[in-house]
Amino acid sequence: MIESPEGIWTIVVLVNAVLSWVANAILCHLIHHHTPRHMGPYASLMAIFSLFNILFTALHLATHPIIFCDGYGFVMFTTGPVSDSKELSAVGLFVYASAYAQSLVLLCFHFIYRYALICQIEWLNALTRWQVIAGMVVLYLLFGGGYGANVVISLFEDARVKDAFRHPFSRTFQHSIDEIVSLGGVYFIDGIANWKSWCGLSICMFFIVSSFIVILLCGRAILRTLREATMSTRIRQRQMGIFRALVVQTVIPVFCLYIPSGIVLICPIFHLSVDTTFVTVSFGVYCTLEPLVMIYFIRDYRIAVLRKAKGLAYCVIEMIEIWRWL
Repeated sequence: MIESPEGIWTIVVLVNAVLSWVANAILCHLIHHHTPRHMGPYASLMAIFSLFNILFTALHLATHPIIFCDGYGFVMFTTGPVSDSKELSAVGLFVYASAYAQSLVLLCFHFIYRYALICQIEWLNALTRWQVIAGMVVLYLLFGGGYGANVVISLFEDARVKDAFRHPFSRTFQHSIDEIVSLGGVYFIDGIANWKSWCGLSICMFFIVSSFIVILLCGRAILRTLREATMSTRIRQRQMGIFRALVVQTVIPVFCLYIPSGIVLICPIFHLSVDTTFVTVSFGVYCTLEPLVMIYFIRDYRIAVLRKAKGLAYCVIEMIEIWRWL
């Protein structure tokens, strides 16, 4: 089992896991008990988000993957509990890569749903509930499965990549790369392009960029509709509040998912050796920040949390007063 290169990152992963589970549990409680009637379908989507965040955080804690960049390539391997077994490490890396793609799909679903609802897209609104669910499941499996399959075919346990990383890996981690399970790519070997790694890069970038384009296009259309459409002030304010949450939900994955992914995939092309220890940690942090954004921007949830916090504060004050009196 390889230890994380910086002990602080292990602590960060553990603390983030606890915070993520607490934040998502609170959001699930709010969805179940404090969701307004008009937000029923949207709340179901948020519940799916929370469930995914809980599972992804558990997966991240079990695998604690580390990405190591050197020269023209990168490798990813596990340092968590599953790293004691090569079989579990292999499964963990595959599921983790697939889950990353699934998180992008869920984010797209979020924006597409708001786009169909606010912009009144006829053919989307004409779909039945089961057609929507079937379409989401198919797209979800294709996206996550396709990304995972690409990782296995193009980046998983590549002998040429291991040869290129044998000395840098041993020097950095005091461990042989042949004794672990890894995925990664090297873009140039002895000055010659390694087309297998380039193919893997291209497919990964397609998934990442296409999901981001969907988010931007839907967000732009939603904002334009909210500015131009005729609706009551109350409804406009309610929708703008949800839209602001969507905007923040775009900014957070940009810094927690898209930019870190870009650093890992693009920097080695230019022979830029960057410390990428933080990259997979930032993936996990997204699962903590996302529910906090929804709790803050959705008025009913925010009010419910403030009321409970005020009640808790009163209880604490009363307990202090009783203790002082005694």
